[in-house]
Amino acid sequence: MILVYAPRKSNRLSFILDTIFKSILKTDYKFTAEKNVFEQSELPKLSYGEWAIDDEIFIKADEILFEKEIEPKDITVAEWQGMPILFAHDHTLATIPFDLFAASFYLISRYEEYLPSKKDMHGRFDPVHSIAYKYQFIERPLVDEYAMLLRQLLLEKYPDLELPIRPFQFIPTFDIDNAFAYLYKGFWRGFLASAKSLVTFKFKAFAHRVKVLSKRQPDPYDTFAWIKKVHQRLNIKPILFYLLGDYGKYDKNIPYNREELQELIKETSNWAHIGIHPSYHTPLQANKLKAEIKRLNTINNQITTKSRQHFLRLLMPIAYQNILQSTIVEDYTMGYAPLVGFRASTCTPHYFFDVKKDERSILKVYPFCFMDSTWRYYLNQDPETSSAKLTELMTKVQEVGGVFITLFHNDTFEHNEWKWVYEKMLDQIQLYLKKEDEY
Repeated sequence: MILVYAPRKSNRLSFILDTIFKSILKTDYKFTAEKNVFEQSELPKLSYGEWAIDDEIFIKADEILFEKEIEPKDITVAEWQGMPILFAHDHTLATIPFDLFAASFYLISRYEEYLPSKKDMHGRFDPVHSIAYKYQFIERPLVDEYAMLLRQLLLEKYPDLELPIRPFQFIPTFDIDNAFAYLYKGFWRGFLASAKSLVTFKFKAFAHRVKVLSKRQPDPYDTFAWIKKVHQRLNIKPILFYLLGDYGKYDKNIPYNREELQELIKETSNWAHIGIHPSYHTPLQANKLKAEIKRLNTINNQITTKSRQHFLRLLMPIAYQNILQSTIVEDYTMGYAPLVGFRASTCTPHYFFDVKKDERSILKVYPFCFMDSTWRYYLNQDPETSSAKLTELMTKVQEVGGVFITLFHNDTFEHNEWKWVYEKMLDQIQLYLKKEDEY
């Protein structure tokens, strides 16, 4: 137990203290705003304010955690002990030269995404405008690194304090945008696609389509048996997010009422967790989101609690506000499409804090750090460099005892080289998990 003092309490401060101490450091704390209680306590102590009280760990506080308004911040970013630090200061009596709690809140709450900013063609926050990109720490789980720094400070100051070490965890996730490449899409979609292949002289694609439709070859996107097999050896259940939206420009899965798709969902639910992949326009249309969740509930005969937005259209904060009107309690959208890395600078699942409403919600955010489409299409990189990047990110998560979450698509594995990438990643995962079991 750790005693934390601050001159006053706020929702922002309570949220980030809970996140740092309970979610990351896996320990409990008590809060007090009374100096005499703090001074008389025998517990390990940390103060957060303008001045130290005694010889406790003292974090010099910025005002952001005691505010309710949202406004641009002139944040000083520096480097200290090889670590980028936000809300840096030169207070000589502070234990560290920056406000660890303000920095963590700013990053993990996505405060900057509530401010006016340039959006991309899909209305998404452009990561090149993020502070993590500008100061080149987007591929670091910096909030978790800050928590590990605090852990070190606490143990140095209070050697008898018991702080557990978090075990490394892995959550594999898959977006099923297109369950099948050619099958079950209906006559007119198949006819038009075939015609397009012929008029554009893509005869090989046309021949492939004919062979699949005539059952002489398997559908190339039907990689579900392989996905099942590779995860069973680790005894891990992946999460499959199914797109069940109506057909449109950005939503092109097979019709949700096709018996074949429904049977696939039921079959995969025997070995995977099933979530909804809300269609393109749902971030702004709560009723459409509810309708799609209801479709999955009916098909799978259970309440849907997990989601990830199609096209990663996480429009802050309205997308989460709409999700909170549904049965979803876990969302896996927190990540960028154009870049790999940590959008919220953390590899720890945490509760969504609505900065606009100044309140913590019941929605838990699961941040991912790597998406196959980023590497294949946005960055145009080959599978071999992808494997190296996966290892690099995985190692950073393992060092802080975080949760390594990946995002792949079933159609990626029509290519054997990407199966090799994924199996190599799982081999490394298995080593990390085995190491955790040995402790």
